[in-house]
Amino acid sequence: RTGNALCNPAINRVKPLRQREIEVLEWVREGKSNGEIGQILDLSPCTVKNHLQKIMKKFNVGTRGQAVTLAIRLGAIKHTQR
Repeated sequence: RTGNALCNPAINRVKPLRQREIEVLEWVREGKSNGEIGQILDLSPCTVKNHLQKIMKKFNVGTRGQAVTLAIRLGAIKHTQR
């Protein structure tokens, strides 16, 4: 992984997220585990993990938290107050 993706000028070239990827990220933002997200979206935990891996690859980040932060900054998902 190279540097901080949030400061990367290549951010404008991020591949768009699919609707299901957005849904997964919205639940990650809420602190849900892969198993919980799978139950909510009627997916296996492995499928949720695969979606997250694709998201992190598109965003060039290494963690779920970084993916959520970047998705919020890009406007793909909304920030919510807990």
